[in-house]
Amino acid sequence: MKKLLALLLVFLMLFATFTGCSDKGGASSEPADDVTADVSSDTDDDVSSEPEEDVSSEPEEEPSSEPQYDYEEPNEQPNEPEEEPEEEVPSVELSPVEQRYENLLQGVDETFNKDSLSSEGELGRLVKAIKKAESGKTVKIVFYGNAANTADNTEYETVDATYADQFKEWFEVNVGPCEVYKAGSYNLTSKLACLRVEHDVLRYEPDIVFLDFAVQDAINAAATSNAYAYDNLIRRILQSKNSPAVVSLILTAAEINSYKLNASNPDVFSSASKQHKQLAEYYSLPVIDLEYALWEVLAELVEVTTQIERPLITWKDLGLDNTIYKDPAHSMLYGAVTHLINVAKAKGSSANANFKYPTESYFGNDEYMNTSFLNITQIVEGKAKGYAFDLDFINGSSDELFGYQYLKNDDQNGLTNSILTYKHYIAQSGDSATVASKEVDPHYLKLTVPEIKEDTYLMFVTTAQVGSKAVDGSHPLAPYSPISVICTNASGKATHSGKCLKLPAGDLKTFAESPNCGKTSALLIPKGTTQIEFRIYDEKGSTYILGLATK
Repeated sequence: MKKLLALLLVFLMLFATFTGCSDKGGASSEPADDVTADVSSDTDDDVSSEPEEDVSSEPEEEPSSEPQYDYEEPNEQPNEPEEEPEEEVPSVELSPVEQRYENLLQGVDETFNKDSLSSEGELGRLVKAIKKAESGKTVKIVFYGNAANTADNTEYETVDATYADQFKEWFEVNVGPCEVYKAGSYNLTSKLACLRVEHDVLRYEPDIVFLDFAVQDAINAAATSNAYAYDNLIRRILQSKNSPAVVSLILTAAEINSYKLNASNPDVFSSASKQHKQLAEYYSLPVIDLEYALWEVLAELVEVTTQIERPLITWKDLGLDNTIYKDPAHSMLYGAVTHLINVAKAKGSSANANFKYPTESYFGNDEYMNTSFLNITQIVEGKAKGYAFDLDFINGSSDELFGYQYLKNDDQNGLTNSILTYKHYIAQSGDSATVASKEVDPHYLKLTVPEIKEDTYLMFVTTAQVGSKAVDGSHPLAPYSPISVICTNASGKATHSGKCLKLPAGDLKTFAESPNCGKTSALLIPKGTTQIEFRIYDEKGSTYILGLATK
């Protein structure tokens, strides 16, 4: 019995010894020492070699593989604990008010979109355009109005995509192929749009035209006078080639600095919405009224707490300033426009495709029905016979000495081609040393034109100003500010009374009161003129020459 026990202990001792060797110090040697001490008095010298080979073959293989698996397994999925919290975030429930706010930001709030459609009007032409796209033919769509929202607002770079861009993407997915043109310029009114509509809109032969002039038409309390032009603008588009559908967009604006974060009491800008709705009803046009829908929803989106009522969204969330929209406002407008298309699609064949629009003007005024616009590009590139500048312009180049630059824009970015003029400040007698030091080379830009025989308007956008003193005439440059032209006939004699043509007093006052607000204007060029000399006098801002419009 003792021999058997001694043999067993020898096996155990040898096993522990070889295991310790194969681990190369990775396992403790204490158990082997204990066994050796216990067995030293009971073992026979006869038992030694046979079990060595049997025991040594097993422990050499197992330690080389098992520790590798034990070590690698925890590193195979190291990111699993970090992913779980991210999946749990959307499970947080939003209140009805918060959910509606999120829907508005995506343009999918059904209540808002329905409220914004003030009137469906006659949808026959819109349905015709939709069916054309559904058949695979490309539909041409023009957004015409204030470029601050319609065009690519590269000056501020605050909008990921304008509502027109978002609409194009949606239309191509949900209806069919289309081309979208964003036409106009900053602060464009209906009166000036009528002079340019041939170039800005009709040359594209559109199928659908969206008109955005409600805010600009009300500036300087001119809503009524601009309404005459808006009347003519609608008729001219309706009667053009392709018989396009016309949609009246009523946008809105607010005084951002006086807004008191009280959604039910904003300082809203006046607009020409009343006049535009009146005309839209007369011509049976669809009307998207953002002015009504927006201020209604702002009053409703209020979070009620135990202490206060806090608006979830205010004008400061929507507007970069008084009139320029940020992303949330563009998304809301995009939702309203797509809703109209869905309404027209649902109407389908029941819409009156043969509806006869009124041929008579609502106001009985045809003043703006026959106008043509000569774009500045046609002159710069030598395509307009009899027209020429005294400087050579190359696309994108600038003349640092005289401060003129030709800006050519892509047809689809909504900005009109123009010549940008920098400061041309001319010192006069009586000027202070500070004013006189601003004098630059007095080279004036001159434009030669065929003899003017009918009403022709020089069209431009300017932010130039000389300050409030220019209004009352106390400033030495007041007679010329902020833009003026000298018109002469073939004999070099001035074709107008006074030293120059300049902005009307009302326009000049606007610049003095709102120095950061650009304005599109037109100067009537006297008959008999063959040369127009531009004189720009300013302390701030620039002037963009757009072209000539002829009635």
